[in-house]
Amino acid sequence: MAILPTEPGTETTPATPAPKPTQGDVEALAGRLHARGIRFCPPLQTSEPSRRSKQPWPGGEADKGGASWKDFQTRRPTDDEVNRWYSWEHESRTGIGVYCGPYPATVAGLDPEHQDVHLECVELEGRAADLLPTVQAVAIERGEHALYEMLTSGYCERSPSGGTHWFYWWAPEGELPDKVRKEHKLAMRADGETQVTLAERLEQGKYVIVAPTYGNVHPTGKPYTLLHGGWDSLAVLTTAEREKVAGWFQALDEVTPPARADEARTTSVAPAPAAGLPHGV
Repeated sequence: MAILPTEPGTETTPATPAPKPTQGDVEALAGRLHARGIRFCPPLQTSEPSRRSKQPWPGGEADKGGASWKDFQTRRPTDDEVNRWYSWEHESRTGIGVYCGPYPATVAGLDPEHQDVHLECVELEGRAADLLPTVQAVAIERGEHALYEMLTSGYCERSPSGGTHWFYWWAPEGELPDKVRKEHKLAMRADGETQVTLAERLEQGKYVIVAPTYGNVHPTGKPYTLLHGGWDSLAVLTTAEREKVAGWFQALDEVTPPARADEARTTSVAPAPAAGLPHGV
C-alpha cells in the first residue's frame, strides 16, 4: 500500500481526533533524543507572532556567559542543560528543534567502524504543499517508489504551514568534500523579480523544529505533527539513494538553473562529536 502524507485540506476527520500535544510530550522527546545522542535545543518562544523566527534559543544563555545555540551545531547538550530547558521551571517550554550534520555511525545503528553519518532533512515548503502528489508520482515513474515508502515510513512530519519534512540518515561512502552545503535548494519558483523556495535539503548545521512542538513557536501558533515513523526508525540512505530522493524534488523546479540564485552556502565539514554514553534526563 502506498504511503502518502495527506495533502493539506483533504484530511478526513478521524473517529477519535488525535490528542493535542502537551509539554509532557515535548519533554519525553527531549529525553529520547538525548539518550540517542541527537543534538537539539529549544526554539525561540514569544507571545508576539511577528517575532516567532523558528530559530534556536537555549534560554539566551550566551548573554550570561553560558552556551550559545551555535554550540549545539557541534556538541550534544549536557544532562544539566536538558534538565534546565525542560523542567518545571520552564512550564511554557513547548518546542524542540534538532541539528542536521555529522553524527557517529552508532547513532544511526550502524557499525562503529563506519564513517560518520549525516542527519539531513528534505523539506517541501507549505507554498508547494499541492505538489506533494507530484513528488510521489515522479518516484513511481522512475521505479523508486519503494525508496519513497522507506523514506516516508522512516520519519515524515507536517509543519504548521502545511509543508512536509522527511528526516533520514545519509551514510556516505568514501571521502567527503572539504565544504558541504548548509542547505541545497532543490526546487525554486519565480515570483516577480525574486525567487521562492519550493523544496530544499537541509544539511550541515541547520536547525529544524520538529513534532510535537506547539504553542508560541511557529508564527501560526499551530503544532508540528508527526505523520509516519519516528527517531528510532529513520531511513539510512546511500549516496545514490540520497541523490534519487533529491531528484524527485528537483523535478518540481520552475527556474532554469543558470538563472537560479546561488544557494550553495557552504561550511567546513566538522567531525561528529563522540557519541559517549548519555545519562538521559
